[in-house]
Amino acid sequence: PVDCGFTSIRSPSQKMAPIRRALIVCDVQADVLKSLFAIGSGSTTPETSRAAFLDAVRSCILASVACPLEADKPLIVFSGLQFAPGYKEVHEDHCLFGSLKRLNGKVGDRAVHFFMRGFDGSSIDADLVDVVSKFGGKHAVVMRQTHLPTSELSEHLVDITDVTVVGCKASQSVQATVQYVADHHPGIDCSVVAEALADYSRQRLEAIVEHLLPMYCRVASIEEYVEATCGLEKFAQALALEGRSPANVKFLVDCERGGHFSLYAHHLLHENGSQWLMYPTQKWYEDIFRSKQYLCPLGKRVVGFCGEPQFSEVAMFIKGREFLDDKVKLLKYAEDFMPETIVFNGDCVMSPCRDDSSGPWFVKASDKNGGKAIQIAAGRDESLRLAASQYTSQPGEVYAIQRHISNPHLIDGRKW
Repeated sequence: PVDCGFTSIRSPSQKMAPIRRALIVCDVQADVLKSLFAIGSGSTTPETSRAAFLDAVRSCILASVACPLEADKPLIVFSGLQFAPGYKEVHEDHCLFGSLKRLNGKVGDRAVHFFMRGFDGSSIDADLVDVVSKFGGKHAVVMRQTHLPTSELSEHLVDITDVTVVGCKASQSVQATVQYVADHHPGIDCSVVAEALADYSRQRLEAIVEHLLPMYCRVASIEEYVEATCGLEKFAQALALEGRSPANVKFLVDCERGGHFSLYAHHLLHENGSQWLMYPTQKWYEDIFRSKQYLCPLGKRVVGFCGEPQFSEVAMFIKGREFLDDKVKLLKYAEDFMPETIVFNGDCVMSPCRDDSSGPWFVKASDKNGGKAIQIAAGRDESLRLAASQYTSQPGEVYAIQRHISNPHLIDGRKW
């Protein structure tokens, strides 16, 4: 299997043994999901935050059971809280669950049944269980009546070499589970997947992931988990076979191609009531001649908006856009409508210029936009020296040198 950090701390004797994985999914129950995502995160709606989280957990399960690299499919263990009617197992002074016991004693089971057996709120999310069944995976359900896991969990970890934990309540259930594995199964390599964790506040989640969980386990990205369990190509095939997209959420993918994508993404992510969230990337291919790596959405998934048009439902690029983006190409078609322009490519200066008066002049990398890579010079000669200096440090770059328009047309006092 691909070593993405999931086997890096195994002892020599462990590395000789076959890898047997287990994925523990904590507290994905209706009662938890309802309270955990009662409010959104920032400008994102609660429905969008919940759908994105469940999609990340679903991806981890899919990677585990669809096309695993090992002969034995990983075991999926759904862990959750479930109490008897009347909270019989709970002491009324318990710091976490005692309030449920006391309130239930006053108003009864019909009014207070959080995590109570016999009520739908204590059930594991059915869609996640269906993923395991659809691909012929193995799963177990372990319900507890305590904050910490019990020996019942250990029964399912016999012969397991690698455990990954995902799910709800990173500061409670997830933390308790990784601590339990560290204490009771020190030979097991333990990790969590950052994108597949949730908590009651973003600040708490970030603190737990950054500072607490690394004390007990490795914090991996979802791309690392997918690559270690089934491989990126097989995951893409499984994702296409499943053919399911989450409702109430639209995904953005930044493939680091530059351009205007970041401007659009910022607006979509921060719009009030936004349904847009960032989606993880993976390696797509590498241009060995340019020593450049290109990215695409995890699983080569087609998403709502992506910097690579092939994977985007909405196209950011239109045919012929290069004649607007590249100032040298634009000059060929619109010279009569542009200020005096010089094209500098190291040793060649094109386009006539009448004089050196009426500065300033702008030196721009021809293929950059969005106000980036612009320098200002007092006159034409100085701008040429500036371009020559830049060219020395970045050979092959082409610069467009333009005179400032002293009286530009403005709309509401702004350039357009």
